[in-house]
Amino acid sequence: MSTKIQINSLAALERLIGNDNELEIEIRQSVVEAFTRKHLKNIASQSFVSDIGKAINNEIKDEFLTELKSGWSTNYVLKDKAKELIEERISLITSGAISEAVLEHFNSLDLQKVLEEQTKWVANELTSSKLSERFDRMVDTEIKRRLNIK
Repeated sequence: MSTKIQINSLAALERLIGNDNELEIEIRQSVVEAFTRKHLKNIASQSFVSDIGKAINNEIKDEFLTELKSGWSTNYVLKDKAKELIEERISLITSGAISEAVLEHFNSLDLQKVLEEQTKWVANELTSSKLSERFDRMVDTEIKRRLNIK
């Protein structure tokens, strides 16, 4: 059993769809399919549709695939052009995903807190007692080196 919805105004259709692009595309496809079934059924025979499918399939093979015959079997491998297109698309998708993850990470950080912690660490490392200890170690190391003591 199918349900039939009839909407007689564009405004009502727009309110029903809202901003749902996916729903809009599905409705458009349904309208085209219904129109085709109703008005073009006799024009487009099944063999004609099949011939178009075969022609599209052959174009795809010619453009993107290389045929390799080995004995009785035939295999297809991607042409360099197709590989490049796929690699570009994968690169675009992965770089976008990485960028998104990095941005998400940075957005989750409390930068003020991080800066405060780093400032405290630097201030702690630069206290006079720590600097004095470092200076003493450097002097001791240099004296041992000059006296050839290990």
